[in-house]
Amino acid sequence: MSVLNQYAAILGKALQPPYVPPSDQYNGLEFKWWKFAFRPAEYRTEGYLVAFLLAYLITWFFGSRTISQKAKAWLKAHRSLYGAQFSKPSPANGELVQDGFTSYFIFSTGRRYVKTLHSTFEMRPLHDLLQLIVNFGWGLYFFDYKSEDVLQLDFHLQPSVGGPSSWVWAIVNKNYLNQSRQERWDLSFTKTSDHPSLPITLTVMTEAADVTDALFKSISSSNTQAKNLLTAISDPVVQPYFHSLIITDQPGERPKTALNADEKERHLVLTLTVPPSSKAADTLPLVQAVFGLVDLLGGNPPQLRPDTKNKLRKMREDVDVELKKDAEKEKREQEEDAKRSEKAKKKEEKIAKLSAAEQKKLLEKDQKRAFRKAQGKMVKK
Repeated sequence: MSVLNQYAAILGKALQPPYVPPSDQYNGLEFKWWKFAFRPAEYRTEGYLVAFLLAYLITWFFGSRTISQKAKAWLKAHRSLYGAQFSKPSPANGELVQDGFTSYFIFSTGRRYVKTLHSTFEMRPLHDLLQLIVNFGWGLYFFDYKSEDVLQLDFHLQPSVGGPSSWVWAIVNKNYLNQSRQERWDLSFTKTSDHPSLPITLTVMTEAADVTDALFKSISSSNTQAKNLLTAISDPVVQPYFHSLIITDQPGERPKTALNADEKERHLVLTLTVPPSSKAADTLPLVQAVFGLVDLLGGNPPQLRPDTKNKLRKMREDVDVELKKDAEKEKREQEEDAKRSEKAKKKEEKIAKLSAAEQKKLLEKDQKRAFRKAQGKMVKK
C-alpha cells in the first residue's frame, strides 16, 4: 500500500504545474488580503469573456422581451378588427402562437370569401447578439440588405373570388421592388408601371393594364371599406410600414411541374414592416381596407375585356407547357443518373469477383481506353 502511496505522490508532483511567483514589476490595481493578492490586469482576457457573456445575457433578456411586446402590441391594436371579421380569429386563449424566439403567427378562419388567414410575424433576432452583429455586417456589405420586423397577412381566398379570370396584380413599395421580384415567382408574370392614383414611392405590377384600370374603377365605386384602400395606402403615416399588396392565382415559389386546376389557389398577400409598439395602430386603416378589398373581389370582381382574358389564359397555358417540359427533362436526367449508378454498381460487383491479377489487367485496360479517348478529343480540337 505504501508503494502505491509513493507512486501517487510522485505522479501528483509530476502533474502539478510549477509555481509562478507574483511579479514585483506589477504597477496596476491590486487587492490584498492576508496571503492573497488579486491583480485585475493579469486577468484581462477572462474579464473580456465575462463582459461579453454578460452583454449576451442582457441582450437575450431585453431583446426577447422587446420582440414579444412588439408583436403583441400589434395584435392588441387589431384584435377588435379580427374579432369582427372572423368567427375564429385566433387561438382559444387569444394570444399569439410562438415558434422560436422570432416567429409568431395567428390562424384565422370563419369569414365570407376567405378560407383562412395566416398572419405571420418574422422578427429581427434582437435576443441574439452574435446574429445582430452578423446582420449589421451584411447591411454594410450588401447595399440592398434590410433587417426588419416583417408581418405578412396571407388571405387564402375562395376559388370564385376575383371572377372567372385568373391574374397577378400588385402594389409594391419601390424600396422593396427588387426584393419582391427575387422572392416571389408569381411576380415574374407582371410588368411594372407607375399610376397617377398612387404616390411616386409606389408602383403597380400587373399582367395587363386592363386589370389595373378595371380594379381601380371597382375600388373607386365600391361601397365597402375597399374605397379607402388607395387613401390608406398613400397615407404618409402608413407608407413607412408598407411593403406590398399582392393578388395572385400563382404560387410564390416556382412549382416543379404544372399544377392541376384543383391545386391552384388564389391569395391576397399584404406585407408590412411591424410598427413600433407605440404606433401599432397606424396600420389599422390599411388592414381594414384590405378586408374591404376581399369583399369587393368576392362580390363585385373587376370586369375584363375579352382580349385581356384570352391573353391571361394564353400566358398560363404557355407557363404550364414550360413547367411540364422542365419536369420531364428533370425526370429523364434522374432516370439516366439512376441507370449510370446501377451500371457502375454492377461493374463493381463483377470486378470484386475477379482475382487480383484479373482486376489489375482490367484496370490497365480501362486506363488505356480513357487515354485513347482523351487523345481523340485533343486531335478534334
